Amino acid sequence: MCGSVGMFLGCDQIAACPLSTLLSERAGGPTAYDSAFDRWDQRASVRRQPRRRIAPGGEDYFPLELMPVAGHPLVRDLAPARLTRLRLRHLQRYLRFTVELETRYVNPVVLAVGSHGFGIALPPGMRLDAMRIYTDEAYHALVATDLLIQSEAASGIQERRRPPGFMAAFDKLARSAPPELAGLLPLLFVIVSESLITATLSELPRSDGVLAGVSDAVRDHAADEARHHRYFSTLLGLVWHAMSVTQRAAAGPLVPTLIDIFLRPDAGDIATDLREAGLSGPDAALVIDEALGAPRVERQRRRVAGSALRAFEAAGVLADPALRAVFEDAGLS
Repeated sequence: MCGSVGMFLGCDQIAACPLSTLLSERAGGPTAYDSAFDRWDQRASVRRQPRRRIAPGGEDYFPLELMPVAGHPLVRDLAPARLTRLRLRHLQRYLRFTVELETRYVNPVVLAVGSHGFGIALPPGMRLDAMRIYTDEAYHALVATDLLIQSEAASGIQERRRPPGFMAAFDKLARSAPPELAGLLPLLFVIVSESLITATLSELPRSDGVLAGVSDAVRDHAADEARHHRYFSTLLGLVWHAMSVTQRAAAGPLVPTLIDIFLRPDAGDIATDLREAGLSGPDAALVIDEALGAPRVERQRRRVAGSALRAFEAAGVLADPALRAVFEDAGLS
């Protein structure tokens, strides 16, 4: 269950959905919509790309420059085989993050947009594009699952299959959110996640230090996400306009937290990886503290959050001086 009555296609409770009711009261008619999906049938990865494969015997599972802990002296001194295992674990966690994000969070929201638009009278083309995004994201989850299974076969090391940390963090936030945000928070979280352009998507395909099958898959994903980013920026503007003043006042201050939830590193899992690679518990804790401490995380957040901030700026979110102050206090403006 997504946490909001009526979010799923065919739900017989859609008329009672809090978000649908609140937004439909303020929504206008369909507006002009400039689709980024006009050539989706020719360009979407699910339509045109071959199956991506991990070559047997490869060791470059993930680029070292995209692993903050890899630059620490204690990690650089690891034996090559142990460093390879650390890179494998990083890839497996990245792929598991993709599977869980797309299937548990993005696609339930996108399905609702394509089905009933949360009560907003979306243009038909926008609802159709939502279903195209649904197809894209299901394909991304398929590719990630395929690569996970291939990584296990190639290395002989099974994925731990632990849920990414963002899931517990978001669920905790959702439980404590005010009632006026019922059903809205998953939508905002998805908009945030689709608006951010992370270093993995933008830089990994250009790296020489990764297996071809992995870099090709991430390049495919990045090409699709460029279209998604444009779509969700448009959707954000429509949703924000349809929200009540009370909803905006409650939702706006949570956006920096949603960004943090998405970008926060899984320090516990990374520490487990480091210990598995041969570091002692104290040494693993030292690496985490020095490579993933607050200053490093803050710099990374500033680096990758710009695309999301531009989307919220364009939607009019930061036109409210109080909300702009919240973003500035969070170091995001």
